[in-house]
Amino acid sequence: MPGSCVLRNIMGMMTYMVDAWLSRTKGVALGVLFGVGVLALMLTGCEQAPPPPPPPSKVVKTEPPPPTEEPQEEEVEVEPTPTYEYDPSGRREPFKTLIVEQIPETPDLLVTPDPEILRTPLQKFEVQQLQIVGIILGGLGDYARVIAPDGESYTIDVGTPVGKNEGEVISIDEDKVDVKEILRYESGKVEEAITSLYLNPGEEEGSSQ
Repeated sequence: MPGSCVLRNIMGMMTYMVDAWLSRTKGVALGVLFGVGVLALMLTGCEQAPPPPPPPSKVVKTEPPPPTEEPQEEEVEVEPTPTYEYDPSGRREPFKTLIVEQIPETPDLLVTPDPEILRTPLQKFEVQQLQIVGIILGGLGDYARVIAPDGESYTIDVGTPVGKNEGEVISIDEDKVDVKEILRYESGKVEEAITSLYLNPGEEEGSSQ
C-alpha cells in the first residue's frame, strides 16, 4: 500500500543516515556501499509491492419482470341471422318451363236427335229453314202459315213441334213466331235457344237468342 511504502522509505533514510554516520567512523567506503545496498533493496521492495486486490464485485440480484397479463378479448355478442322462408304463393314457379303445350280444344258438338222423336214433317227440318207466309190473330186462337223446304205449306199454332232439336212454338205475334229449342251437347251441357221467324224477313231476319 502507499502508506507502508512511505514508511519504508523513511526507515531507509534513517538507516542510510546511520550508515553514513558509521562510515565516517569506520570507513567511508564501507558505509556508502552498505547504504546504497539497503536503499536499493528498499526501492525494489517498494516498486514490487503487489497491487491491492480488487474489491469483490457486488452481485446484483435481478428480479424477473412481473408476468404480463394478456389482454382479454371482449366477447362480441353476435345477433342470430334471421331465417328467410320462401313463400311461393302468388309467384311464378322459377323451375317451371315457360313453354306450355297448347292442347287444342275439342269442339262441343250437338247431339244428333233421335230419329224416333221426329214424328211430324216440320221436325225433319231446321227451324231457320221454315218461312212464315201469313199470321192470323183472332178470338179462336193465333195461327201462322209456314212453307217448308219440301214446298209444302203447314199451319202452326202455340205448342206445335217444330225443328230437329225438340223445338216448340211458344208465341205468335202479328209480325213473328217464336220457337224454343233444347240444344244437347256431347259434353252433357244442355241449353235453351229461342229462334224468331219473321213475317217479312227482308225487314227483320230470323235470329236466335
